[in-house]
Amino acid sequence: MEQGTGGYGLIQLVLLGVVCWQFYNALFKQQPPEQPDQTVHKAVAASSPTALAASRRNADDDIRWKDVTKPGPGAALGLSEITALDRKFDVHRFLDEALVAYETILSAYTSGDRMALQRLSSSDVYSTLEATLTEREGRKEHIESSLVRLETPKIVDARASEDAMQVTLRFICELVTVTRGDNEEIIDGHPTSVVRVSDVWTFARPIASSQHDWKLIATTPD
Repeated sequence: MEQGTGGYGLIQLVLLGVVCWQFYNALFKQQPPEQPDQTVHKAVAASSPTALAASRRNADDDIRWKDVTKPGPGAALGLSEITALDRKFDVHRFLDEALVAYETILSAYTSGDRMALQRLSSSDVYSTLEATLTEREGRKEHIESSLVRLETPKIVDARASEDAMQVTLRFICELVTVTRGDNEEIIDGHPTSVVRVSDVWTFARPIASSQHDWKLIATTPD
């Protein structure tokens, strides 16, 4: 299922298109991407054994996750573990909020809204983005872009422990983007070429926190 541009306001589309490619470059060219916390899955064996064991037995045939995950048992197993530990977790609500967070983070990156980036990102991700914002401002560069298509994200991985949960999604968009310098010269991109961008983002939150306390903790190239 794809989500066309009709569901978004013009300002949101412009902001998303403007920064998607630049955001990708900022995270992957400035420093190696932060990897998801590998201790999360290790801790699963020691957390709520009865509930988690039941979730593992039922993950393969749990049709709840069929429409929101990529094929394979990994994401479904993780989502079953999450719901076993947090009965209030709603995967469709999470997807809606993740899409809003995706747009908000990209919008904040384009506008230089450091407070929003800090609120929605882990310290490592924020440090990388803040540094590239400062560099971009120093170069006096600006971006012209338009979004062609934004697909509905899919969950590619999910993990849970007794204290935390994390969910990884693939976001795919197509856009036209060009970066210009202070004298309007083209530095990157092309004013008519469509670029397909595929990002894999991992969000995490403590289990004890609210449904709205997800933070971007890692990005990886797809």
